[in-house]
Amino acid sequence: FVYSCSSEHGRISPIETGVITPSANETWELLQSDRFAELNQRFTAMQSAYTNRTATDEDLRAAFRVFYNPDAALAPKYDLWVSTFPKSYVARLSRGIYYTRVDDTLRGKLLRDETPPERLTAADIAYEKAKADLGASVVQNPKPLLSYVHAMTITGQYGDLAGSRRLLDNAISI
Repeated sequence: FVYSCSSEHGRISPIETGVITPSANETWELLQSDRFAELNQRFTAMQSAYTNRTATDEDLRAAFRVFYNPDAALAPKYDLWVSTFPKSYVARLSRGIYYTRVDDTLRGKLLRDETPPERLTAADIAYEKAKADLGASVVQNPKPLLSYVHAMTITGQYGDLAGSRRLLDNAISI
């Protein structure tokens, strides 16, 4: 699960943001032990720091990179987090990020017609899950920048240029 943030020791500097986000290993431990309240609180604090302009978009993106691990064993944990906190922006965003990475991993680097059909089908399922979570998260936060960023990843992969442009315009308006 070691997908760390960009700064030293896998953390964003609390000096810069006033927020200490969990490292990749701490996040994995929180997910594995079903400590969703703490996970939710700590990542909500980071999103709030961004909303209040005490954290930059780079700080925010670095903090949420811990959810880039596409390990299939994590899916039930994300599902439980979202079911425990159904109105949580960060829970929906985190699961959306996860499924975006699952989609990307399944699609791989091959051209669509070179990718085995079963992988494309699985990628399409992950895409739909990511799209649902990212779409739901947008209405749960006044500054859903990362929701737009990760949704653009998917629309770009699926050749939806108009959708990507709409998402980009929404992100710019934040």
